Amino acid sequence: MAADYDAIIVGAGVVGVFTAWALQERGLKICLVDREVGPAQQTSAANAGVIAPGYVAPFASPGAARKAFINLFQEDRAFSWAPSASASQWHWLLRWLSQGKQTRYERNRASMFALATYSQACLHEVANRLGLSYRSVPAYHVVFRTKEDFERSQSLRQQLNNAGLVHRVLSRDELFTFEPSLRDASLPIEAALQVQGDEAGDCRAFVIKLWEQLMAGGMHWLGSTAVDSISTVSSSLSECVLADGRRLRAKHLILAAGPWSLTLLKGPKHRIPIYPIRGFSLTWDEASIPASVLPRLRQLGTALMDDRYKIAITPLHSDGTSSLRAAGMALLGPPAASDRIALARQREAANTLWRIASQWFSGLPQATFDQANSHARALPRFWIGSRPMLPDGLPVIGSLSQHASQSGLWINSGHGSTGWAMAAGSAYLLADLILGALPSCDSLAVSRLPSKAIGSASLEARSNRLGARPSTYPIDTMDFSPLRWCRRAQN
Repeated sequence: MAADYDAIIVGAGVVGVFTAWALQERGLKICLVDREVGPAQQTSAANAGVIAPGYVAPFASPGAARKAFINLFQEDRAFSWAPSASASQWHWLLRWLSQGKQTRYERNRASMFALATYSQACLHEVANRLGLSYRSVPAYHVVFRTKEDFERSQSLRQQLNNAGLVHRVLSRDELFTFEPSLRDASLPIEAALQVQGDEAGDCRAFVIKLWEQLMAGGMHWLGSTAVDSISTVSSSLSECVLADGRRLRAKHLILAAGPWSLTLLKGPKHRIPIYPIRGFSLTWDEASIPASVLPRLRQLGTALMDDRYKIAITPLHSDGTSSLRAAGMALLGPPAASDRIALARQREAANTLWRIASQWFSGLPQATFDQANSHARALPRFWIGSRPMLPDGLPVIGSLSQHASQSGLWINSGHGSTGWAMAAGSAYLLADLILGALPSCDSLAVSRLPSKAIGSASLEARSNRLGARPSTYPIDTMDFSPLRWCRRAQN
């Protein structure tokens, strides 16, 4: 049996499209499959857009369980929980709790930081080489409302120091001097933290541009196409069966379908605990922004993180127009990505996003779930994203077999809320593994490869070459391997 393609990628979000690019630019014949009509229609559609390697961190951290429990009873809470009768939610929750120890948290955070730093360098290189714009604003500030909030950030600032990231603390007046368009904000501000090199951009818009480049280069696109199953035919051939009965074969088959990847991973040896943690956003396009706010928004040159509520406020400037997005929150809800979220919880999330955004820009219209009045005036767009997350916060990047050279099944998923920040680096790392090339950085090799296959090019060298920040963290070579979960499932 001959292969139809060199590689089939299932999933056309930011991770899947970048994976397709990393392989196609090296000469492989690619097929990209997605259930949606176009790319970036689900988890990558309306995220916060922030790229800030110094702030990426596991969902599981010391004291996170206590904070999450207290948060359940607060108004405008950053975390909410909808208990499920499904055993998978409880199993995931117990595993998540086990990752909150200080040593594990520090190790996982260091791994995420290194991958995000490497990924930012890869994104810059691709965008510059292809002439694709993605950056909406070149700055990002974490804002602390009270002195207590700021004092709790001491460990974060120490981590930034340890990573060698240039940063500074701004007072309220200094923040307003840096960004005069924020002067009318109606909230207390104790301080703001600014890290050199942080930025924000429109993830979906960039994914579409990269997808167009792939199409121009000959990629085969199968949109509006569901995949029923995947399997290994032989050591050099994998197969996916589509919902309409068609069978596609390739030398390599890569799952990059976010939380939907889990539905195709059947059997105990592939039991990877990817769980859909829901995130939410509201996006106000120009038509829905009051005339009193629009001039300020057009001048805004930074994204913001409201530390108290963990909500990002991101201006999206493109082609002479400006939009505003408020994104954040986390819901541990139903175990299937396709499960609907109760309307009451949708309203709660939308109202919280609106209230916090309105403290920065008063007069923004509120979202409505009343279909009868939804077209009466321009309203913000509400989004729910099923973010694929593992208990330790690290993505799974690599072969689904203990012997990478004998398997055509691969996975690139589980990036949680940091898919946009990690997609480019994850794609190039996986491409290197698939092609048997030297990994782009030895500290991030993601499977148990022979020692001779570990590359000599370091993360620091590549980051310096691309003008990005080098990492000083030592990373264990198994940190991102899917086998870390597959082995546990078999034991």
